[in-house]
Amino acid sequence: MKRVILMGLAAAAAVAVPAATAADDPLGPLAFLVGSCWKGDFPGGKGVTDTHCFEPVYGGRFIRDRHVVEGAPGPYAGESLYRWDAATRTIRYAYYASDGGHSQGEVRGVETGIAFDDSYTGPDGKPLVMRGAWLRDGADAYVVRTEGKDGDAWKTQWTLRMVRVGPAVRVDANFPDVRDTSYVEADGSRVIRLSTTVRRPAAEIWNALSTAEGWKRWAVKQAWVDFRVGGVIETSYDAAAQKGARANIRNEVVAYIPGRMLTVRNVQAPPDFQHPEEFSRTATTIELIPHGGETEVVLTAVGYRPGPAYDALYAMFLQGDAWTLQNMKKALETPAA
Repeated sequence: MKRVILMGLAAAAAVAVPAATAADDPLGPLAFLVGSCWKGDFPGGKGVTDTHCFEPVYGGRFIRDRHVVEGAPGPYAGESLYRWDAATRTIRYAYYASDGGHSQGEVRGVETGIAFDDSYTGPDGKPLVMRGAWLRDGADAYVVRTEGKDGDAWKTQWTLRMVRVGPAVRVDANFPDVRDTSYVEADGSRVIRLSTTVRRPAAEIWNALSTAEGWKRWAVKQAWVDFRVGGVIETSYDAAAQKGARANIRNEVVAYIPGRMLTVRNVQAPPDFQHPEEFSRTATTIELIPHGGETEVVLTAVGYRPGPAYDALYAMFLQGDAWTLQNMKKALETPAA
């Protein structure tokens, strides 16, 4: 597997893998939404849009849906948390809006998506009984249909088509020791968030990240480290490489907490690297969380905005950063010869 050190992290070229879902997952009816942001235009041609972003939380026991309405006269956003209610064997949710409105309801799977029964209370305290459905329209879209009850009649409130604005990509099975809790921000930007447990003290892992000898122990053949804010971690896989060579990979130290946290961004990629400008706008943080003689290593990479270039970078580095953590764990847990 070809590797490149770009963010001060060992990354592998990778293939995008869609999120796996278990048939017996009680939240399974929502699985097609998770890991992506979806955006739709309200009818009327006034440029009002709604963007929903879905992510698993607390080990997948819950699903969070954060949404933002843009283009309306005033700001509006909200958040839902979906859970499995074992007592009633239903999916339940609670919703809270930025204007003070809130609701709770039940979700059930239907043939092509999900259906809702909702009890909403507006910011003025007035109740509204609602129902709706989110019906899949191909692999990358779904149609929202929402009705409100007016006396004994149901009246359509809105219908809109939501389109996926970011790919649903998860770490593949080649990295069994890596936990993937990546998610999507409300504006559609994707966040890579991966972690693993290394059976070594945090001080040893910090040395592997903050010194040239440390980098050469687990990741590269050559390294030069100027460890300070604004300093550079420069690396190469070529044992004969010279400092300052154009083919080397240079990463600026953006911030750090000694022994605890390091943030870097790429300032020089190899000449043949695709999308270097977009990549330079991302940043990666590694956190070390001690647990006795072990250390949880958490990698968070931000700045992967919507768009084809960022799609390609995200797909590559999600798997590549997983390789980074897996390789670090293997190398540091292996006794030195």
